[in-house]
Amino acid sequence: MGTARAASFYYEDPDPDQEPEQYELQAIAAFLFHLKEQKRSRSDIILLRLLINHSRIKGLLDCGATRNLMSPSAVKKLHLGMKVMQLQQPLQVRIGDSTVLTIREKVRGIPVTFDSAGEVRHSLNFYIFPDLPFDLVFSMQWLKAVNPRIDWQIPKVELPDSKGVYQPCMIAAEHHPKTSCFCLRAREFYALSRQYDHEHLFLALVKQTDVPTVVCPPEIQQVVDQYADLMQEPIGLPNKPTKHHIELLPGAVPPKGRIYRMSPAELEELRKQLETLTSKGWIRPSTSEFGAPVLFVPKGNGEFKMCIDYRGLNKITRKSTEPLPRIDDLLDMVQGCTIFSKVDLKSGYRQTEMAEEDVYKTAFKTRYGTYEYLVMPFGLCNAPGTFQTEMHRIFRPYLDKFMVVYLDDILVFNKTTREHAEHLALVLQSLRDSQYKINKEKSSFGLPSVIYLGHVISGDGLAPEAAKIAAIQEWPQPQTVRDVRSFLGLAAYYKKFVRNFSAVATPLTNLTKKDTPFLWSLHCQMAFARLKQALTRAPVLKLPDPTLPFVLTTDASQYGIRAVLQQDDGNGLRPVEYMSKKIKTQKLQDSTYEKELYALVSALKHWKHFLLGRHFKIFSDYSTLQWLKSKGELNDKLARYIQFIDMFDFELKHKKGCYNKVVDALSRRLDSFALISSTHSFGEETRQTIARLLPQDPTYGPIVKNLQADPNSELGYVMSSYLLYTYSRGEERLCIPKHQQLRTLLMSECHDARGHFGFLKSYAALSQRFFWKEMRSEMLRYVETCELCQRNKVQRKPPLGLLKPLPIPDGPAQSVSIDFTDLGKTTPRGMRGQVLQIRRVHPLTRGGEGPGCESSLF
Repeated sequence: MGTARAASFYYEDPDPDQEPEQYELQAIAAFLFHLKEQKRSRSDIILLRLLINHSRIKGLLDCGATRNLMSPSAVKKLHLGMKVMQLQQPLQVRIGDSTVLTIREKVRGIPVTFDSAGEVRHSLNFYIFPDLPFDLVFSMQWLKAVNPRIDWQIPKVELPDSKGVYQPCMIAAEHHPKTSCFCLRAREFYALSRQYDHEHLFLALVKQTDVPTVVCPPEIQQVVDQYADLMQEPIGLPNKPTKHHIELLPGAVPPKGRIYRMSPAELEELRKQLETLTSKGWIRPSTSEFGAPVLFVPKGNGEFKMCIDYRGLNKITRKSTEPLPRIDDLLDMVQGCTIFSKVDLKSGYRQTEMAEEDVYKTAFKTRYGTYEYLVMPFGLCNAPGTFQTEMHRIFRPYLDKFMVVYLDDILVFNKTTREHAEHLALVLQSLRDSQYKINKEKSSFGLPSVIYLGHVISGDGLAPEAAKIAAIQEWPQPQTVRDVRSFLGLAAYYKKFVRNFSAVATPLTNLTKKDTPFLWSLHCQMAFARLKQALTRAPVLKLPDPTLPFVLTTDASQYGIRAVLQQDDGNGLRPVEYMSKKIKTQKLQDSTYEKELYALVSALKHWKHFLLGRHFKIFSDYSTLQWLKSKGELNDKLARYIQFIDMFDFELKHKKGCYNKVVDALSRRLDSFALISSTHSFGEETRQTIARLLPQDPTYGPIVKNLQADPNSELGYVMSSYLLYTYSRGEERLCIPKHQQLRTLLMSECHDARGHFGFLKSYAALSQRFFWKEMRSEMLRYVETCELCQRNKVQRKPPLGLLKPLPIPDGPAQSVSIDFTDLGKTTPRGMRGQVLQIRRVHPLTRGGEGPGCESSLF
């Protein structure tokens, strides 16, 4: 609760015979606030107050929803009509009262602000849901992605901002369709405050004092204050030794782009930005024959960003060879550090001067004339290399010691606050000497964790940034191959956090192959959902510590290779990084030994920078690898493998597959098998019957209920159009509830309708498309009892031999039969076996011994 700036509240009563009344506002406010919190704590819902397109709106947190939803009235209120898109395939949604509604529209990329300071912004997608009683509904999928902190008693919701600091969201009042407002006199206001069963709104000038902030250590703050001049806005031309050059290819023709049409808002923004850039001395009018077009891209906060389309100039520019550093190499440098500072340069590119002879090449055309850049603009193909070279020149003595830099993002890291203060001062002094300015809003100093290059770095290790994971979670279903590539590009940035990434993504990567038709199957949908789920549950990876030994675990199967690099920091083995790779088609025919060796070689190549020159352990579930160096004759391929492996110093140990669960399950996951798409040709009536019986089935009913609450709750199952599918043996199969008439119908389709084939072919057709537990035995019984097959099919078994009766004996003891049998249990006297003796005689024999039977135990 905020604190009032005035200690008392005054109100002049219009009655001239009475004195002005005075009441203590803080006491009344505290009482009403306590009453309001008690009433709010009894509410069953949490509503957030949000800001979208400069409009206030409310959103419900619903852990039972599977998609983010928006009401049609909210679309109108937020003026999002131009962003409404039609779904190619309408969604059928069943709500709590069993009513089925159809969703036909959606909106994408809506910027939502969650906190009053504007620090927490997400770009989200919503399905437009008819008759939605709330403006917005946030799904469980989004809640898992952002992982908010929720206090259900107050209630209170906190979300992480771009720096990883949790900020309090704006909580809306309880959802009341109609609310009355009254203007009260002071006495009436005081009287109402005494009533416990009412809640009324009053206005007061308040100042928030309880917003949680991360306090910078005093030693670090003192250093930052000494360099306050770096926080100023950059203006004028920088005087630096590094200048950007544009070298054209021989015979290149200057590109001349046309002027794009713009809306009135974009034209107004263009005029403002041209005036700002001119006043800073960064652009000037030009008469150049070059001319790139200008366009605007909307930002997340609703503003516009001016972009110059330099594609024509880049085509005729000779590409430079200055490399950018590997991001994973930079992240490995911070191992063991506990205090971090991130420095972001303010308009870093524009603090680099263009070479005077190349200024005319940066010209761009606008409605208000042609201009050219005196500083390095965004969009030039060689600009990143030039800027990275400048950063390396400035910070060369400090690189990889206590800082790393990637373009305009600088990270300083240390183990103690004292060291950090000294090293941060060196970095800031270098920036001051080179006349660079800092973006204070995007910089952070002396924190235990920071977000750097899309990763959360802390003393515990490395984790993906929550905002990026939220973007992946809210990614709509791809409609084209380009959409698939965009999703895989973002997801693959965090593939080292995901076990078996390549195998999980196989159905999606198959869609991107050349000459492959775009067909979004159930396999693709399951892979799409699994990647989202895997990234949501991504572990915190341990940063590699060169003082600890490494443990490498590898495995290979028919379809892929997997490996994990681990270290023991005293709390057991923790993963440093995961690696997975599909086996190429030409290697599928290799022997198991060659595949396991290929997996080992691939892992050693991937982590060569960690493992070369040090002793480490290797675990594999293929015992033959223990004698790989003592193998006799080797073919050329194995000889190359062994030659490469000999470079490393390791101890190889065998670990059985049942204990090698870290990677064994990865290489044998069913989603890496060949994907066979099947279609179900039965009628709509049968579909409805299956959908009706599934929730009532004792086996599948609980699974259906769990999947409706959380689509990722049941591994190996997925719901689609109210039907339940299981994914096993590399195939998607429809689950059939226990209903004899329904199952007989399906067995008839796979046996009778296919030509009355035998059991094996009939069962193969049935099991490829459907699944239930007793399917094999029921199909066998159905085929064996098929009347048409018994009547018309030729007997394939050989005829039984002729039966010949034994000859009648002429006299006693001429025919004796003896047999032995096991009683199955031991008698009290220790007997377990029985011998049976039968004497056969002619029934008309006289005077001799008659027929008899004797038995005895042994």
